[in-house]
Amino acid sequence: MGKRHEYEIINTIVKIPCPYCQKEYDGGTSIRTHISLNHKDENKESRSLELELKKICLYCKKQFDRSYNCERHQLKCKDNHHHQTMLKKRKQTDEQMCNFKGPAIVTYRIPAGEEVYTLRQRLQKLIYKNLTKPVIYEGDVLEIKMWQQIAEDCMKANGKLYEVVIIDPPWKLKQELPYPTLTDKQILSLPMHLIQERGIIILWIVNQKKELARKFLKIHGYQEVDQGERIKLTKNGALYPGWDKYTSHCNESFLIAKKGDVKDIVQFHKAKSVIFDAVQGHSQKPTKIYDFVQTIAPDRLNIEIFAQKNNIRKGYTSVGNRLT
Repeated sequence: MGKRHEYEIINTIVKIPCPYCQKEYDGGTSIRTHISLNHKDENKESRSLELELKKICLYCKKQFDRSYNCERHQLKCKDNHHHQTMLKKRKQTDEQMCNFKGPAIVTYRIPAGEEVYTLRQRLQKLIYKNLTKPVIYEGDVLEIKMWQQIAEDCMKANGKLYEVVIIDPPWKLKQELPYPTLTDKQILSLPMHLIQERGIIILWIVNQKKELARKFLKIHGYQEVDQGERIKLTKNGALYPGWDKYTSHCNESFLIAKKGDVKDIVQFHKAKSVIFDAVQGHSQKPTKIYDFVQTIAPDRLNIEIFAQKNNIRKGYTSVGNRLT
């Protein structure tokens, strides 16, 4: 006969302790009966407190009349609370890394016995000497008589023509624009020779008209020497999300060209080819372009063609039909 094995008997019944007196019971029914008979008042207070807690949002601590309303609110509040927590952590990290978006007041703690001094002056202080009153010619830019009048007045007042020209032609593009435009032929036929014999020109361009812009320079006797970029920023200092077919353009380009000998006009290797400036109105060019002009060709006879009202300033002659 085989040997009999004796196995250990395992009790699988789990005892449930009473949350009030810790007395153990075999099943859920028994423990509920015990609580209802012996701890009725305590259980009532506990359930009442539990119901009240269900009416308070876990994240913003807002109190509601009904637990159902609180549950609905918590679903939205949870995401917002997580977002605010992440922003707070990111802000703390940025402060530790000394990274700030937009205007910020920064406080530094300087140890005793130490001092702060400037290592490098980042902003160049420009001194304007030739700040004559603004000269304005408002009218049709295609009218030859206006150009002749501009040249005559400039020669009479200064004994020479303009040395720096800024021009932002209203290129006719594929998409509709909120202002009048000129055809390619009209832009090429502008009488630039009447206002400038020798000097530099800054020509704002768009991607669709790059070849036309270079043709314009060649026709009027200019030699392209460089190219600059304007980086568009928001008021908070972030890149401005522009629009285009394939990418979001956050920059504008301008060509720099010369006519004749400009050694006595241009300060070489001084001006930076990139301008950072906040976007203003539609098609408005950055005000920092004037600092660029003052750096590359300081205190010269300046004229801006197709200027707008916001472009009028001392030391410049403004020409266009949108000056008032």
